[in-house]
Amino acid sequence: MARKPEKADRWVGQRLRALREQRGYSLEAVGELLEVSQQQVSRYERGQHRLSAGQICRLACGFDVSVAWFFEGYQEEPAELQRIRAVVREDRGLWRPVTNAEEEHALLEAWRALPAAGQREAVVRLVESFALPLRKKAGR
Repeated sequence: MARKPEKADRWVGQRLRALREQRGYSLEAVGELLEVSQQQVSRYERGQHRLSAGQICRLACGFDVSVAWFFEGYQEEPAELQRIRAVVREDRGLWRPVTNAEEEHALLEAWRALPAAGQREAVVRLVESFALPLRKKAGR
């Protein structure tokens, strides 16, 4: 099921309308660029429907602006920011090693999960590059 448009979708739609009008393009011309009807472009501009990432990229290319241009000036509501941060906060119960044994186990498990031998070898070289100066310092 498609999600309802959010504040950011409405913002991008408003930016699209402003850019289209500034450049003198018709709804039909933008629809041709996006391969949708002019009615659909109107829905995007009014924030009734969501533009996909691919469509935003196509618009950016067609209008010779960056993808980021469509989001310039956008600010999320403080309550929504708080909700988002609560969802992605690090303390969501993710396991964090607390002892050396747990850290060693976590490192070994991550290393074992690497699909290619070359990746495993690169990790070993990386860890050794950090450890070598410490070993020299300790006289080992």
